[in-house]
Amino acid sequence: MDRLRRMLELAGRLRRGEEGQVLVLVAIMLVVLVGFTAMVVDWGRLHEERRYQQNAADAAALAGARELPDPNCPNPGSGAQRMAREYLAKNGIDPSAATITCEATFTNASDPGYDTIRVSTQRNTDMTLASIWFDNRPVAAEAKGIVGSLGYIDECMLPLAVMDSDPTDTSVPWVWGEVQTMKESASEGWSGNRGGMDLYSAQFFDVLAGRCPPKEGVYIGSDYPSQTGDWGNRFFKAIEERVGSEPCPWVPLEDYATYDPASDTWSPKGGAGTNWTELSPRFAYVPIVDKEDYLSCHGTCNLTVYGPAMFFIDFVGTENDDGSESAICSTGGKISPGKGILKGRYIKVEDLGLFTKYSVYGTKVERLWR
Repeated sequence: MDRLRRMLELAGRLRRGEEGQVLVLVAIMLVVLVGFTAMVVDWGRLHEERRYQQNAADAAALAGARELPDPNCPNPGSGAQRMAREYLAKNGIDPSAATITCEATFTNASDPGYDTIRVSTQRNTDMTLASIWFDNRPVAAEAKGIVGSLGYIDECMLPLAVMDSDPTDTSVPWVWGEVQTMKESASEGWSGNRGGMDLYSAQFFDVLAGRCPPKEGVYIGSDYPSQTGDWGNRFFKAIEERVGSEPCPWVPLEDYATYDPASDTWSPKGGAGTNWTELSPRFAYVPIVDKEDYLSCHGTCNLTVYGPAMFFIDFVGTENDDGSESAICSTGGKISPGKGILKGRYIKVEDLGLFTKYSVYGTKVERLWR
């Protein structure tokens, strides 16, 4: 009996020792559990703050890029910096705590000006469960907005080149944004190279009519041959085919787009991302070529396409003997021989897509630059 009693007492002591060990293990596991919980909760808090700041920085950088290029961008009072600060404030970030800098990524800083704006934000985020280790942690975000021009055009371009030149250059026979006669019939004395270009594998007049080969585009910076010859009435028939789906009478440009005099650009009334050529067939991309190369070209030459511009067709029709004009859509597609006339204007627009170095008269593209 004594032996049995001693064995039972020993077993009891062992059980009490195990209970103490379990309590220690539970305490350790609670500390680990609290630590993991703190890490999950506060990591999520930091991630949310990072996302919040990134959205604000992205919005500010894009807003600032809309005011570029600008040689005065480093000045805190410049339009780009003012817009960036305004959008930081709209998104709950103190502009005074952010850093805004300007860079010349692809352009010359003095002319046409800085093409990139960088917005950096940082602020401390208070911890919750993890505050037993530290009160707060810094969270930062950064975004760069850049302005450029489209680098590849997969639309069916109007194969009529425009010279890249200064708007004050009186030697250029057109004024940017103003309606003017762009082409008259051969009977008016036009001859030789008149701005036509062979941009695709299809025939010139097929492209002029909007019948471009599928899966073909125009690459900015590539060379394409100019097109010569007597176009005559065939030119206007092709233009009629391109815009034939447009209801008659034609509405003015202002019905499709809104003009911003501050930036001298047009924005589609359909909103950002609207496809211009789907908005109306009277909108067409045209290639920008170097002025000196264009003027020195006699016959067929290879011309480098430096960027895309937007051309809006205001009128196609016949110039009557009394000086009046009859729109092609009101005459059943008929144009009097030797009396055909095309009126239109090159306009500066904002667009989306791949882009290259900013071109003053090119389609304007703003995007985030990672």
